Amino acid sequence: MVFINDFSDMSDYRKRLPEFLEKLEKEILSSGILAEITSREKRRLEIRLCTKVCGDYLDVDILPTPAFNNVKKPGMF
Repeated sequence: MVFINDFSDMSDYRKRLPEFLEKLEKEILSSGILAEITSREKRRLEIRLCTKVCGDYLDVDILPTPAFNNVKKPGMF
């Protein structure tokens, strides 16, 4: 999970998530790290990170999650 504080509420998150995933994908591919996008789904991005030395790899799922505070203050029920 990657917590993102750029969303104002859940509707903003749902609306902007596809754009955010596309931007994240472009950043990963242009970063110079050895990575390939193995899947891009509605709410997550799957990538495969590789090493130069022995060709090992690590599969990673990136799930952007809104980081706004939904917890009410004590006494605010």
